[in-house]
Amino acid sequence: MRQGRPFPHPGGAPEAPAEPDLQAAIRVEQMRRYRRMLPGLCLAQMAAAALVAATSHHAAPAWVVLLWLLLTWLLPAISLWRWRPHRHRPPATSVPPAQIRRLAATSTIGGLIWGLSGFLFYTPTLDAHQLVLIGVASGNPAAAVGAMSILPAAALGFSAAHLAPLALRLTMAGGPEHYAFIALLALYMAFLAFIVRGNYRAFRERVAAELAIRGLNDKLARSADMLNEVLENISDGFVWFDADDRLVFCNDKFRHANPLVSDLFVPGTRFEDLVRAIAARKAVNIPPDMVEDWIARRVAHHRAGDGSLEFQLADGRWFLASDRRTARGDHVGIRTDITEKKTIEAELRRARDELERRIDDRTRALQESHDQLRLITDSVPAALAYLDRGKRFVFVNNTGVAWTATTRARILGRHVTEVLPGPSGERIARRLDTALSGETVRYEDQIVYPDGRIRDVAGSHIPHVDAAGITRGCFTLVHDITDQKQAQRELTQAKEAAEQADRMKSEFFANMGHELRTPLNAVIGFSEMLALGIYGDLNARQKDTVKAIGARGKALLAIINDILDITDIEAGRLVPRERDCDLRRLMDEVRETVRQEAAAGSLTIDTAVDPAIGLFRGDPGLIRTLLLKLTANAVKFTPAGGQVTLAARRDRDGGVTLSVRDTGIGMAEQDMPKAMSVFGQVDGTLTRKFEGAGLGLTLAKAFTDLHGGKLTIDSTVGGGTTVSVRFPPARGARRQGGRRTAAQSGSGGDSPSGSGIS
Repeated sequence: MRQGRPFPHPGGAPEAPAEPDLQAAIRVEQMRRYRRMLPGLCLAQMAAAALVAATSHHAAPAWVVLLWLLLTWLLPAISLWRWRPHRHRPPATSVPPAQIRRLAATSTIGGLIWGLSGFLFYTPTLDAHQLVLIGVASGNPAAAVGAMSILPAAALGFSAAHLAPLALRLTMAGGPEHYAFIALLALYMAFLAFIVRGNYRAFRERVAAELAIRGLNDKLARSADMLNEVLENISDGFVWFDADDRLVFCNDKFRHANPLVSDLFVPGTRFEDLVRAIAARKAVNIPPDMVEDWIARRVAHHRAGDGSLEFQLADGRWFLASDRRTARGDHVGIRTDITEKKTIEAELRRARDELERRIDDRTRALQESHDQLRLITDSVPAALAYLDRGKRFVFVNNTGVAWTATTRARILGRHVTEVLPGPSGERIARRLDTALSGETVRYEDQIVYPDGRIRDVAGSHIPHVDAAGITRGCFTLVHDITDQKQAQRELTQAKEAAEQADRMKSEFFANMGHELRTPLNAVIGFSEMLALGIYGDLNARQKDTVKAIGARGKALLAIINDILDITDIEAGRLVPRERDCDLRRLMDEVRETVRQEAAAGSLTIDTAVDPAIGLFRGDPGLIRTLLLKLTANAVKFTPAGGQVTLAARRDRDGGVTLSVRDTGIGMAEQDMPKAMSVFGQVDGTLTRKFEGAGLGLTLAKAFTDLHGGKLTIDSTVGGGTTVSVRFPPARGARRQGGRRTAAQSGSGGDSPSGSGIS
């Protein structure tokens, strides 16, 4: 429940209601008052009608008097009958204009019925009956008009209809005295109209004032409700005391802030009584010997009406009391729950103490780290330094001090060009400008140091950028690479000498190869001629000797061709002549080439070609030589009764994989690099039975690389060997119908390279 008196409305004087609202309010008030005086008017009219009928029995026939009496009683009776159900109902909130018009019409009819009494019962002689009739006829309209001034149309309609028949009767009677009486009736009617107008004006003004006051009260009530709602919904407790320090209002939050004394928060309670009750009920956390002192300080703070005071309740909550005095002497206060603030402050104090302790520990640790860092940096065999934005030394280690042939005290705070004068210092200063702009600088240079040595150095200038992105200085690290540079120069000279020797070797092999081919071809040719008996018949031993000479000559020529191919590959002179070729035909040619050697070793040679392999884009001579080298090696290292298989398949990505698989002696994994090297041979039982220079795998890998492929070996000792060559999709298999066929592309042609078997 809210406490206190209603809040004053700040709007000032009430505003006049709008005209439509005023008319509606007038109609409601007219109907309310009409219903209130309706029973009295009806009963008075019925009594007056009975009096007139009793005094007029000799002025008119009895049936006329009776009929008139029934008529005058009928309308009041109907009105009372209609009024009876509404007597206990609340007043109407709205009345339509038609209802007021019906009342005016009903009043006019009633006045007309009453006016018939003056017309029917008038006698020209002035007797007691006439006096009674005139009195009743005059007093009844006056009373009706006075009572019904709130309904001007009804009142004036009743009076006019009441006097009109009497005026008509007087006019019909004629004579000066009757005309004078008509004039008096007219004056009487004017007087009634004046009274009605004045009464209605006063009634209208009173209704307007009541409506304005009611609207003002509504506004005041809404303003008070709104203010109360605002004060109830603010986050802090609010309290209001008057000039006598008595409670006027407090919101629920203020009451909940003091639960032990919430029953005392009723309007009229004195502030000091509340404070003493709070202390007596131990609602505030204060020592017992400080109670009176706390009460005195709290009352003094309240009466001063300026400032704030913190206090703690018994339940541990903290509140801040802020009191202010208004201009008219009232007192308002705010009670803010600062428990969380106090908790945070306590945590901050603990955090501050902990931070100070950590800072002390960190300071000691940093000092120890600084000493350790100094020890480490002084032990580094490189110059370390830190320079500020002015390119002045802030730190330098022992190595840097030694190179400058001075002391640390004479280096710190000095510009780099002062410590390293001359062109060397100027170059370093320019690099420092770049580093101080935020860019890391790495360089190699030859610098003349003050200790007299010329050093080849590798240095780095690393900018020191703070959290705001501002460069504060830069770190410098300089290594002495004089020995490395000297070694590098010697290695360069040795490399150049080796390259020169290699070029001379390649030229020698090329020249010697061409020089050896001519006599070898002659030896091979003469041996074939002798074997054919061109120079005469030879005995069997001579023929075997001549054939052996030819075979050895061909083997030597193949070795020379392989050496020349390797020389051309190393020199970059061997360029593939690419065209579309038929891999199946190439593999068949290779099988036919080694068939004789395979038959001599009782070996079986098979081919397995993917039906969808299509055409291959490459140098057919190099591919045939590649397959021939791999197949010859497989035949050479496969024992009698073994098998060699040449296979070609199309991969999912469109590439092509060629493989040569044998069931030979195989090799260990550690021997594979040696087998792939130039002139490399794996020493084994069977390898000593065959001749060869060890160039087959080397040339095969070289031809694979020229086509962008990759050669891999999968082998186990005693389990055979599989050599696979995978070419990329760019070399992919092409359908025979979509491009030139192998026959059209000349796939059987040779490249300029040799085709000997190693």
